[in-house]
Amino acid sequence: MYNPIIMCVCTPQVKTWRMNMFTIIQLACIMLLWVVKSTVVSLAFPFILIMTVPLRRLILSRIFEERELQALDGEDESSPNFDEDGRDEYNEIHMLV
Repeated sequence: MYNPIIMCVCTPQVKTWRMNMFTIIQLACIMLLWVVKSTVVSLAFPFILIMTVPLRRLILSRIFEERELQALDGEDESSPNFDEDGRDEYNEIHMLV
C-alpha cells in the first residue's frame, strides 16, 4: 500500500547505488572503530577516530562528487528543531505528567 506521508530519502543529486555505497563505507568505518576499541590496540582508538577526517576529506572526495557529498552529508541551513527566533521547539513542549 502506498503511503504518501512517508518522504523518500532519494535525492536527484545522488543515485541509490551511490547512496548505498556511502552507507556501506560508513558502516565499515564504524565496524573498524568497534574492532579497534574491543581489542588490545584500543590505545590507538583516538588516532583511528581522528583518521576518519582525512578519510572523509581526501578519499571520499575522490570516490564521490562534491554535490553528492553535500547531499549525503545532509547539512541544511535551517534545522527543523529550531523556531525562527532560534529557540529549540522540543524544550518548549510541555509534557503531561
